[in-house]
Amino acid sequence: MPPLIPRKGAKPAVGRALATRERWPLAAPLLRLSPNPRDHWTIGDSFEHTLILGGTGSGKTSASGASLATAFLKAGYGGLVLCAKPDEASRWEGYARAAGRATATIRFDLSGRYRFNFLDHLMALPKHQGGGNVDNAVNALMRIVEIAHGREGSAQAENDFWNKAVRVLLTMAIGSLYHAYGRVRLDELIQLINSVPSSEEQSKDADFQSWSFCFATMQRLFHEPRVPLPRHEAGHYVSYFGQTFGKLDPKTRSNILITLNAEIDPFLRGPLRDLFCTSTNIIPEVTHQGVVLILDLPVKRLEHLGVVAQVLMKYLWQKLTERRTVDASTRPQFLFADEAQIFCAPYDLEFQSTARSARAATVYITQNLPSLYARLGGRNPHDQADAIIGNFQTKILHANTDNRTNQWAAEMIGREIKHRRSSNWSHGQNAQVNQGRNWNWGTQEGESEGETWGRSWGWSYSGNIDHGQMSFSSSVNRGGQKSESRSRSTGVGVSTGSSIGSSDSEGGGVSEQMDYRLQPSFFANGLRQGGERNNYFVSAVFLQANRIFFRTGTCWTPVVFKQR
Repeated sequence: MPPLIPRKGAKPAVGRALATRERWPLAAPLLRLSPNPRDHWTIGDSFEHTLILGGTGSGKTSASGASLATAFLKAGYGGLVLCAKPDEASRWEGYARAAGRATATIRFDLSGRYRFNFLDHLMALPKHQGGGNVDNAVNALMRIVEIAHGREGSAQAENDFWNKAVRVLLTMAIGSLYHAYGRVRLDELIQLINSVPSSEEQSKDADFQSWSFCFATMQRLFHEPRVPLPRHEAGHYVSYFGQTFGKLDPKTRSNILITLNAEIDPFLRGPLRDLFCTSTNIIPEVTHQGVVLILDLPVKRLEHLGVVAQVLMKYLWQKLTERRTVDASTRPQFLFADEAQIFCAPYDLEFQSTARSARAATVYITQNLPSLYARLGGRNPHDQADAIIGNFQTKILHANTDNRTNQWAAEMIGREIKHRRSSNWSHGQNAQVNQGRNWNWGTQEGESEGETWGRSWGWSYSGNIDHGQMSFSSSVNRGGQKSESRSRSTGVGVSTGSSIGSSDSEGGGVSEQMDYRLQPSFFANGLRQGGERNNYFVSAVFLQANRIFFRTGTCWTPVVFKQR
């Protein structure tokens, strides 16, 4: 299979879709954020980097992440994709098919189909890109070794002597191999170092010379170098291995060799050796020709080896992208990492501060800020993480339940004067009922009897109900002389009274207060998370520094993404 290394002056040959666009104006829109044309997100905006935050299930990957990925692909970007989960490579191939870029994707995986000897490549670069510079290769190797051992960015002043000693040894070994053989391989580097003579006498011993790879390399370097160098430089390499290093105290020398072997050991066996320390048929710069290089080395399967392999490729891609020649027609690049806390490294800060001039965009997706703090470690992880985050001028904020992240988001959006209306109201009621009753009862009776000729009868009634008085009388006359009479009187008195009263009062006012434009709680319960219950619509807050959106008149605007 021919190497996928672009020849000098070669045109892209990774699909007709890549050759149709020659210029990428910074003002060209990538995303439409509202109906107003002024609320577009452009190619130039993408070079200022994007951070997407959201809790699990918030739609950050399937909505905003997918929208940005598709926009980059449709615009003709080349890019590097880091994979944390096993399904990410297939998902990106789906994005590419939908964008008409299916022929532009390459999977870099464990199959062995593609290999990249990074040291060899760094030394073979053109001089204007730092090629042939041993110090550049040593710096890259030591940084990658730090990444492999989880020490990048940590202070190691107590090991300063050993670090300097190892750096000098690597410089001499890499320089010797490159000039002697025109290549640099880690297994040969270790073979050379382990066969250094321990004394000047041993270096002259015929038996030692017969098996020592170091002796054979020095002979070739001095007499038949593959990459010629001045004779005095060749003598410097020979002198170091034949005298300086060999004359070190045996214990000191042994400690240096043990330290170096332990540092490089992960690259001398297993997948890392096969991928990065043999031959080369693909290089990170292939993305500059429009390829989307997908690192299908998922961390969820390969664990630490997957992290080391991808961060190695990311670091070298960043360095090589910064070194390329850029003009108005240079193809844009993107670096895309979901679960970005896994791949975040201190060099990101340096890259993001200069990547705009290299026409490179970074998109990092993660759950919350504490995950970034935990990944970076070191003495001041918060400061490092905050410095990296500060270089992401675009931030897309999805639903989140992390209080620290939500508080930070509210602070980022800022405060404004808000008018608070206050009011008070009171109500009072009283009631009183007074009732009195007088009851008077009296009876008078009288009777008389007489009899006359004939009979008479009579009845009479008189009363006053209003005054509660009533009287009754009747009389009967019989015969001529007989008579009968009866009388009776009754008195009743009743009196009642009541009173009811009530009172109401009301007051209020208006005050000015500085408060969050969006409360932290809004990010926990004010945004849609997509899925069937939301008809696959995902809402978010789109924040961009030094920008005023037409819809809101501020630096943020609400946006809605479609998951399907």
